Formats: sequence, C-alpha cells, structure tokens
Amino acid sequence: MSMMQRLLLLLLLLLMMIVVVVMMMMMMMMMIRRRRMVVVVVVVVVVVVVVVVVVVVVVVVVVVVGVVVVVVVVVVVVVVVVVVVVVLVVVVVVVVVVKKKKMMMMLMMTMMMMMMMMMMMMMIMMMMMMMMMMMMMMMMMMMMMMMIFDDDDDDDDDDGDYMVW
Repeated sequence: MSMMQRLLLLLLLLLMMIVVVVMMMMMMMMMIRRRRMVVVVVVVVVVVVVVVVVVVVVVVVVVVVGVVVVVVVVVVVVVVVVVVVVVLVVVVVVVVVVKKKKMMMMLMMTMMMMMMMMMMMMMIMMMMMMMMMMMMMMMMMMMMMMMIFDDDDDDDDDDGDYMVW
C-alpha cells in the first residue's frame, strides 16, 4: 500500500473509533433519567467529536499535501459533521417531543444510516478490511437494537414496557 492509502486507512479507522465512542455515549444517555442531563451529554459529545475530527484532518493534511487526499479528507469531514449534527437534532427533538422508547429506535436508525454512509465510502475506496469492520459494526448495531430498554420518566403512564433496568 502506498503512503497515501495508509494514511487514508488511518483516518477512516479513527473516524470509526469516533463513531463507536458516540454510540457508547448514546447508550449511556439512555441510562440517564433526567432529560436536561441528556441534552448536556449530547452537546458535550458533539463538541468532542467535532474537535477530534478537525484535529485528525489537520494532521493528515499536514503530513500529506496531495490533491486527492485533501479532497477525500474534506468529503469525510463534511459527511461526519453532517451526520453528527443530524444525530444531535434528532436526539434533542425526540427528547423534547416523543417518549424515550421511540427515541431509542430513532437513534439506532440514525446510527444505521451513518454506518451505511460510511460503508458507501469504503466501497468507493475498495478497502476490504474496512468493509469487514463495517459489517461487524452493523451486527453490533443490530444487537443493540434488540436491547431496546426503557427508562421512562415518572410522568409517563406505564403501558406494558419492554425491559426494566
């Protein structure tokens, strides 16, 4: 593999790690009962993710100043930022408007969409290793979706809930 490919692979791995961290944070958020806390957590996560992505991109661009690399990096960053913003908006809207149970499903769907976008990018780059990783992560997502858990606030009426933690 050329130096450029290696760096791109590194960048994508870092992005995948960031996605995993965000997912973990989302799972943690589900455990938190107070809605205000959830919003705070979301904001913190988004800020951290954006900062990390920007740092990674700057490093890569500084190390390799190639037209192709710059274009790809810009595309990756734009995609990641857009996805993060979408997730933030969905979370905030749903926390305010809808019950938690539905929020869980919507979050997972958003995550799935993010994974799909990443997979499309991988396919374009034809990196089999990354594709394998993506498949693993998709399976993880499916497993998470199976564990829809319920942390309804006391103001919600109890109507045959799924799983009590």
